Amino acid sequence: MISGTALHRIIITSFCWLLCGIDCTAQESLSLKDAITIAIEHNYDVRSASLSASQAANNNTAGEAGLLPVVSVEGGFNRTDLNLNQKLSDGRVIERNAAASETINAAAQVSWTLFDGMGMFVRKSRLGSQQAESDIALRLQMETTISQVINAYYGVLVQEQQLAALKELLKVDSIRERLAEIRMESGNGAKPDLLQARLDKNLHLSQQKEVQMLLANQQELSIRT
Repeated sequence: MISGTALHRIIITSFCWLLCGIDCTAQESLSLKDAITIAIEHNYDVRSASLSASQAANNNTAGEAGLLPVVSVEGGFNRTDLNLNQKLSDGRVIERNAAASETINAAAQVSWTLFDGMGMFVRKSRLGSQQAESDIALRLQMETTISQVINAYYGVLVQEQQLAALKELLKVDSIRERLAEIRMESGNGAKPDLLQARLDKNLHLSQQKEVQMLLANQQELSIRT
């Protein structure tokens, strides 16, 4: 199971909350394509796998395996400042302030191992395998992240549609209840009809609360994913 991260939790939770409004226009604020794009670009696990794949690709070179020559270049610069005060035997005095001497040196070295008992070819093969493994891990992580986003997206969307349907049913229930009350007051109705209308309304209210709890639980699950 893929471990969650703080950034992953923020991305999943953000689009879940955007989808959870009763108003259907809230669904249009974040499409599935946008949700997947955000997750792929900002998901920590995907970014980590992508970095590992790039590093493996950079390491998979002939030079890293030891098949190419190694060139070393060194250079140095040295400067010395001296103050000279010298009195000679004939009475002359030599004074020089900030007398400078400079030394520059440079060296270059080339080494090339032409054959090390097939070791260089083994290393090159291992680097190629590491790159292929990193590429597969990246694709797998991307597919896992996309699957998580799709499941969360449509899970919330279905429950939101259920809430919208229950909202309309409750409107009908209220009308039925009011009509049954009017008929009862006018003497043209039966009490069982009124009780049935109230029973249906209470049932739909209970279902509405249940779906709302499922939405809250899915949001909490998305945070922990």
